[in-house]
Amino acid sequence: MGDSNTAGVTFSWAGPNNFTSNEQNPDVTEPGTYVLTVTATNGCSSTASADVTQDIAVPDVSATGGTVTCTAGSVALSGNSSTPNVAYSWVGPGGNIFNQQNPTVSQIGIYTLTVTAVNGCTNTTTAEVLQDAGVPDVAASGGTLDCNINTVTILGNSNTAGVTYSWTGEWVCFRPNQCRCECFR
Repeated sequence: MGDSNTAGVTFSWAGPNNFTSNEQNPDVTEPGTYVLTVTATNGCSSTASADVTQDIAVPDVSATGGTVTCTAGSVALSGNSSTPNVAYSWVGPGGNIFNQQNPTVSQIGIYTLTVTAVNGCTNTTTAEVLQDAGVPDVAASGGTLDCNINTVTILGNSNTAGVTYSWTGEWVCFRPNQCRCECFR
């Protein structure tokens, strides 16, 4: 900003990229040193300079999604930036907005994270939330109980690795008034 207490002066600015202006307070868009020459009506002049700096550093950003499973119906997204004092904003499927660094979500799809630095610069990245609805395969076989066979081994099988088996039973009657619970675990 140019200023002078002398009445009737003229202003002349010179700056980077051949910038010139005769305004007292011109708007500039380039960083650098601007030199102001103020000339009085008697022809005397004085100069001053103004430095315009530029901070357009974009913040770094990273994000991680996760997998929603049959037992874990939600997942925490992870947003990170080593740039200090940034603001986090996630936009999820359907336009849902989350203003936390690590929100917990349950909807599958792509989430876009925007990080805004103090200087107003932004950077974006995405994270995906997947669904693992891999229901294990299962097969079971029984047998026939009759007057000669009063015990049958029932068989359970799955080709899915890492499964656990759990049986529930019901009352079985072999003959009238001869019922018992066939409960297995």
